Amino acid sequence: MTRGLTTPEYGNSLWIPYNTVAWLQHPQITIRQSTVDYITDKYVVFEDGEKLGFDYVIVALGVGRNAPIGVGVKTQGDFEITLRQTHANIQEARSVTVVGAGAVGIELAADVKEVFPDKHVRLVHSRDQVLAGPFSVTLRQRVEQALVQMGVEVVLGQRVVKQRQISDVEMAQLGQISEASDMKSNETVRLPELTSAALSNAELTLANGDRLQSDWTVQCLGAQTRSILRLASKGLTGSDGIRVRGTMQVDDIRYPHIYACGDACSHSAVKLAGVAMHNGFVAARNIARCVLMGGARAADALLEKSPDFPAKILLLLGRSRCAMQVGDVLWEEERARQFVFEDMGLAQCVDALSLTRTPSASSPFDLLPSPK
Repeated sequence: MTRGLTTPEYGNSLWIPYNTVAWLQHPQITIRQSTVDYITDKYVVFEDGEKLGFDYVIVALGVGRNAPIGVGVKTQGDFEITLRQTHANIQEARSVTVVGAGAVGIELAADVKEVFPDKHVRLVHSRDQVLAGPFSVTLRQRVEQALVQMGVEVVLGQRVVKQRQISDVEMAQLGQISEASDMKSNETVRLPELTSAALSNAELTLANGDRLQSDWTVQCLGAQTRSILRLASKGLTGSDGIRVRGTMQVDDIRYPHIYACGDACSHSAVKLAGVAMHNGFVAARNIARCVLMGGARAADALLEKSPDFPAKILLLLGRSRCAMQVGDVLWEEERARQFVFEDMGLAQCVDALSLTRTPSASSPFDLLPSPK
């Protein structure tokens, strides 16, 4: 999504309507576009109070991020308008500040600087090194050096304690965004995508008292997990997602018919698209096993488990630089480039999900290949 904000033509390709996916038009598949309020052990409850009963359910809601990184619109037209508006705000700004040097903040700062090399781009992070997670100091240093070489000003070890507009209208403390930038909806409290984390003409106050001014500022302070399950089990949803077993069933034997996969679950320390897709395949195949065997209890011994994948990250620092670590191994940039694509891997994801073709049928009892 970061590149979609700096290159709207690419961003437009990220929206794939359901009605363009041929196999989703099967008469036994129903698509319901709505906001889920909560899920019990028997029903999915929508925001309008309607209940949808189920025998099995997979929670694959991902995680929430504030706009413009998170997407809260419901139509392709609104999505493209939002991209153009954000791109125009970045294009008109002489200075851009990104708060938060996680993967999203790093790639956004790099993309802005590459597309608009004459802009003053600043990346502010509360920790002494960029990038949280189980990654080496060498990787963090390599990323910081690449950003500096691109011309990005990197400010580390300073937390933003206040944000205000230059017009002297006090805005939000860290983690709170002005209501003036909210999309008016009763969904706003539940969906961070409906609240913008971007602000024009902002002044940031750092913990050391320094004040930084910027024409366009955006906070990239991490993802939020929705506590959507209303079950008897306590603590099933933590800050890192829904607790699951290797079978992708929620971690409570009372609910063998409830699954969670992808970024919504705590199965992986690092949220990765490939792992999320593999989780989904495992969950779907296990449900098929349960149906064919006559129930979750009968099929329990036959359910497959998704492996624990090593921590992995590939950071795209614009189109000319990258940094990659797999497990404990830091890859040289030349080696990592074999996984760098002009479309940031979009075509591979589309193919893996069979969005442009009908998926081939297979038995749920066949072995599932691991993702590359």
